[in-house]
Amino acid sequence: MKSIVWVLAAVMATTGCSPLRRLAAANPQWRQMDKAPPHFNLVADHVTFRSSDDLNVAGWYIHAAVEPRAIVVACAGRGANKSSLLPRAKMLVDAGYDVLAIDLRGHGESEGTYPSPGYKEKAELRAAVAVAHRRHADKPIVLLGHSVGGVAVLHAAVEANPAVVGVIADSAFITYTDMMRRVAAGKYVRTRSTGEKIGLWFASAPTLGPLTRLVLWLSTGTDIDPDGGNLIPVLPKLAIPVLFVSGDRDDIAPTRNAWNMRFLVPGGRGQVAVLHAGHQTFDEAPEAYASVVLPWLDRVTAAAPTAVAGRRTR
Repeated sequence: MKSIVWVLAAVMATTGCSPLRRLAAANPQWRQMDKAPPHFNLVADHVTFRSSDDLNVAGWYIHAAVEPRAIVVACAGRGANKSSLLPRAKMLVDAGYDVLAIDLRGHGESEGTYPSPGYKEKAELRAAVAVAHRRHADKPIVLLGHSVGGVAVLHAAVEANPAVVGVIADSAFITYTDMMRRVAAGKYVRTRSTGEKIGLWFASAPTLGPLTRLVLWLSTGTDIDPDGGNLIPVLPKLAIPVLFVSGDRDDIAPTRNAWNMRFLVPGGRGQVAVLHAGHQTFDEAPEAYASVVLPWLDRVTAAAPTAVAGRRTR
């Protein structure tokens, strides 16, 4: 049986048009940015730094007009980059927060060819936290991510820098295969090619996870574990407050999954905010988004101990 699996994997991996490889690779369109901070009257510094797995990461450090309450380190989901975060950054900056908006691997100006389902991206997020902490060592930091970025910030929050005092996971999915199953079954598959549909079928089958990982490794030389983004073992390890933002019409990361994730966060530190929106919560309901996110941010950062030179004081 093992030999059959290896033969099947080798055939799929060496096929010139591997649908899984194409599905896994970053799209050049993900690097295109149609807006910059000045379009939103935002003052920003362009920053670059290295992730812990040695990728160049790019971001904008966006300044509040006053002494910031805290710093929000933000990242977008698959297919989006830091330019898509600018409307959200404008909301946060107007409320008195500095924002470090970064490009995850394979997106925008950051290096990388094969993004993961969110677990590898903790490397650039933790490096971004270090950048933010160097800017304002006395300010608390909150992580904010959308979709795959929401998965990434939850992974990054486990044993994070003590300055990180909260996480906003917007439209995060509980497991990669659950999310891909919904994508494969929904409206998002209609415009895809036959090869992409085959790739989606493989990626959405939980029992094929090890084979999918093997095929991707043979065809790309990169270890991408479909099960690596699984949040079920991650959430019980979180020791800081988490806000799960969910759209009640989200058919990729449904609200019931947000509630399931909330109950996995220990100590009652998880909270769910349900908006009348689909997967793109902020774009579809910006006022409702601000009405739940900003008060939560104010409470979490006001209650946080002050971080001074790597130690905490009250």
